[in-house]
Amino acid sequence: MKRLKIQLLSKLQKEIIIGSLLGDGSLEKSGFHFRFSEEHSIKQKEYLYWKYNFLKSLCDKRPKTINRKNFVSVRLRTQTGNEFDKLRKLWYKNRHKSIPCGLKLSPLMLGVWFMDDGDFSVRYRRIRISTMGFNKKENIFLRDRLKKDLGIVAKVAKEGKYYRLIISRRENVEKFIKSVVSFVPKTMRYKVNLLPYKNKPYHKTQSVSCEICGRKIINFFSQRQKFCSQDCYHISRKEKV
Repeated sequence: MKRLKIQLLSKLQKEIIIGSLLGDGSLEKSGFHFRFSEEHSIKQKEYLYWKYNFLKSLCDKRPKTINRKNFVSVRLRTQTGNEFDKLRKLWYKNRHKSIPCGLKLSPLMLGVWFMDDGDFSVRYRRIRISTMGFNKKENIFLRDRLKKDLGIVAKVAKEGKYYRLIISRRENVEKFIKSVVSFVPKTMRYKVNLLPYKNKPYHKTQSVSCEICGRKIINFFSQRQKFCSQDCYHISRKEKV
C-alpha cells in the first residue's frame, strides 16, 4: 500500500472522518501504518459515495462493491498516512475504538455521526443514536459534549447491556435537526424531515411505577411501558409461568 505524499487532512476531511469514527468508520492496519475504512449496505451506496467525494484525494481507488452470500455491500478505503496513525493512537485502546478525552463536536461531525448511526422517529418523537460500541462513561462524555459544544440536551438510555443517546424534548430535537440538515445529502434527507414531526400532536409524558420493583418510569408519547428494565420484564414472565 502506497503512503500518502501529502500527510495533512483538510479541516473538512478530518471532521468527516471523526464523525465517521463516532459511527461506522474504523482505522485499520495496512502494512506498517493505518488507513480509514468504512463499509455499508449497497442500499447506502450513494451515501458512501458522498463521503468519497470529500475524501477522494486520500484514496487511490473508488469504493468497492463486495458480493457476499445473501449480502452486498460497498466499502471505502483510503491510503495509509501519518494523520491516520495519529488518529489511531487517539481513538483506540487495546484494539477497541474509544472516545478520546479531547474530542469536541461540530455540526458536521454530528451530521455524519447521525447519518451513520442515528434515526429520527416521528412516532416516538425522538432522535436516537446507537452508541452501543461505547461504554457508559463514554456515553456520558458524549452527552456532555452535545450540551457543551452544540447546546443539545440528550440523555443516556440503557438497553440491556448497552447504551444509546436519546434526544426527546421538542426544542432539542428541532435544534439537532437544524444543526445537521445543511450537511445531509439528498439520499439521506428522509432522516431529517421535520414536517411530519411538527404536524403530529404532542403528547405529554406520564410517570408510572415498574410493576416489579416500583422504580419510576417516564412513559413518552403514549407508550405503555410497564417495566423499568429487561430484568424486571423477565421476572414478570417467570412469575406468570
